[in-house]
Order: sequence, then C-alpha cells, then structure tokens
Amino acid sequence: LDHTDVQIGRLFSALENMNLSDNTIILIMSDNGASQEGSQNGSNVSDRYRNLLPETLEDLMPHIDKLGTSQSLTLYPYGWAMAGNTPFKRWKQDTHAGGTTTPLIVSYPNRIKDKGSKRHQYHHLIDIVPTLLELSEIPEPKQVNGIPQMPLHGVSMAYTFDNPNEKTRKVKQYYEMFGKKSIWADGWNAVSYHKRGDDYRNDKWELYDVQEDFTESKNLADRNPQKLKEMVDLWWQEGKSYGVLPLDDRLFERVNEPNRPQIAIDKDVYTLYPNTSQMQPNFFGFLSNSSHTVTAFVNIPKKGADGVLASEGYEQCGWSFYVKNGKLNYAHNFLKIKEYHIESTQKLSPGQHRLTFRYMLKERLPRPLTTKGDIELFIDDKPAGILKDVTMARIYGIGFGAGFCVGSNVGAAITKQYQTPFDYKGILEKVTVEFK
Repeated sequence: LDHTDVQIGRLFSALENMNLSDNTIILIMSDNGASQEGSQNGSNVSDRYRNLLPETLEDLMPHIDKLGTSQSLTLYPYGWAMAGNTPFKRWKQDTHAGGTTTPLIVSYPNRIKDKGSKRHQYHHLIDIVPTLLELSEIPEPKQVNGIPQMPLHGVSMAYTFDNPNEKTRKVKQYYEMFGKKSIWADGWNAVSYHKRGDDYRNDKWELYDVQEDFTESKNLADRNPQKLKEMVDLWWQEGKSYGVLPLDDRLFERVNEPNRPQIAIDKDVYTLYPNTSQMQPNFFGFLSNSSHTVTAFVNIPKKGADGVLASEGYEQCGWSFYVKNGKLNYAHNFLKIKEYHIESTQKLSPGQHRLTFRYMLKERLPRPLTTKGDIELFIDDKPAGILKDVTMARIYGIGFGAGFCVGSNVGAAITKQYQTPFDYKGILEKVTVEFK
C-alpha cells in the first residue's frame, strides 16, 4: 500500500504540473469485502486454502511466531473479516452486502463542483464504463477489431455529478458468486446464501428494504412473501438473460479446470530463455495439472557450474530444477507439508548437455486439489534417477510473484537445498517446456 500510495502521488503531481488535473477523471475504489479465505482458524500457508486443504490449529500453532513475517503468507480468520466488513453481513465471495459493498471516490473538478460531498444513488461496477464513455463523448463500441461486442449492461453515473439528490437511474442489478445469489431493484434486496455442494432448491432467500435498512439487519421475507417471490423471480430472469445459468458453486476447481482457456497460445512446446521476466502460471498453465517435460540446454565449463536451471513457485509451494555439487537435482515443495527431492546418480561432465526432468501424471484428485505422479531425471536422454509418487498442489502462487523462472529462483527459496537466487553459473541456452 505504501508503494501504491507513492506511485499514485507521482501521477497526481505530474497531472498538476501539466495543468491537466481539473480535466482528468480519477476513480478510486477498494476490492470487494474483507476475505473469508482464512476460514475459522486463519492460515500460515494460504495456498493450502486454495487447494482445499485448510490448516488446523495443530498445523498453525508451531508457526505462530512466524505469522506476518517473510516465512508466512497469512490469511486472517474470518472472525476478523466479519469485523472488517462491519456493519454489513458476511464477506468476500458472498452476495450479502459485506461481500458486494465498496466505497467509490470520484475526482473530476471540471464537472463536480461540491468537492468532498457524498452521493447516495445505487450503482454497480458495471456502471463505470458507461459513465466514462458519456463524459468523454465516445460512442459505445459496436465492434472491436471486427468482432461484434455485446451491449454494455451498465448505466452512466454522470448525472449524479450535477444532481446529488436525484433518484438513482439504476433499475435493477443481479449478483451471483459461486452459487450465492442476490438482486437489487427499486430499493429492495433479495439475497440467498448457498453452501457449496447443497441442493440449490434448499437455499433460503432473505428480503431487505435497503432504503430503510442499509445494513440488511431486518429480514422481511416472512412478512412480505409476495415481494420476496417477485424479487426471486426477477433474479432468475436476469440470471437467464446474462448467462449466469447453469449455476456452478465450485471455487478453485474452476480456476484449475484443465480445459480452461489460457492467456498464451495453446501449443505442445514452449521455449523460454534466460533473463526472461518471471511468468505467472496462467501464461501456460500450472505444470502439475498434466504430464510435462522440462529440458535445459546447457554448456558446462571445465570447472563445473551449479545453480537453478528452471523453477516455479516460492517458499510455500512449487518446484526447482537445479545443479548442485555437480549433480542434477529436482525438488518439489508440497505446501510446506513435505519436500520431495531427487539427485542424479552421476555427476555432470563439462560440455554441452540436455538436462531433463519428466513428470508423469498418474492421478488427479478433486479434494484436496492435488495430483500424484513420478519424477524422472535424464542427462542427454539417459535415465539418471527416478522419484515415485510425488504429490503436487494444483494451484499455487496466484498473484504472489511465484511464476516460472529461467536460470534462477527469484524471491523466497522453494527448497531448503539452497539459498536464493542461486543463479546458474554455466551457459544456459534455453529451456523448453513440453506438455504430454
């Protein structure tokens, strides 16, 4: 946050120096509500939550003095999340107000004259683009690069800049998050909490008059069943219109779906080079999801060369492929629960080599989100060691700087076998990643 604050300050100063501040629209908002991802006990290894393997108190207590240090990636217990969302109910990933309500600050001096004032009209994130298009007098795009675009779903908020007390022009807004549902219409809100895996027909709907009860503290479902039915019917209409159906209450299983489209062009082999910036897993997917082969093309000097050839992950989870004491090594850190390690049976000789590890997937488990397979080392296509039944997390390091590295282990050490960055000291031509 300190870093972000400084950079935003630099931007604002530049706009002022160029006399552009008054004619610049700046919007600042927070993320959705405080997170429930720490569950009841909190966490020391947050990727355990993402792989549906939450920590128990027995797991946490030995590490209590490390919480908040560089040796942890902590999620607070959801009791603290509830406090953080006060006065609203529930939290992030829910459709009660605690998960969907967030402040929005807009600066536009050329248009907003009552600086520091408040607006109370109901609006949603999808209303920002229509607002910016109206203010900049740019028509809604019908095509982008020849591809037809769906109509914008939002409503411009620009009218609120001049008319702080005008009634909201928003008519209705549906919400859905992992099977949890809510809908706002004309000052009323109907919301239903859904427990993952339960029959949707058993979800109980609540009804609130949020014009009078902004914090959703008085459930009027029993007092006004006709209004509740009207709102629930409206949600199903909106859900059908906007592609919400069929409902899917899976969480990280959806993120980790093997057939999910990736950012990168889909191909069987990727070639990566030294000094390539760290790449996040969605560049070509989490390697643990399928069988794969990683090969480093090296030239080893006469005196030998140690260091990391390729790695993916960080201290909490991941793998590293490296040379140490002249031997080829592979280490896998399974959520700090267990570290697997294999070393080649012979030392590497000077000269050009193809150094390979192959992961052969044998089993993919839905809960916890793990895979199991065998790791085999090769030196110039000749077997150099095998490690059977390696358990891997299927999701790790999303957004935490734990991507794929070539020639080093950036950040915290994945394995206890070396200290970072442990750059490779020989000549590393390239690394290929092949999926099979």
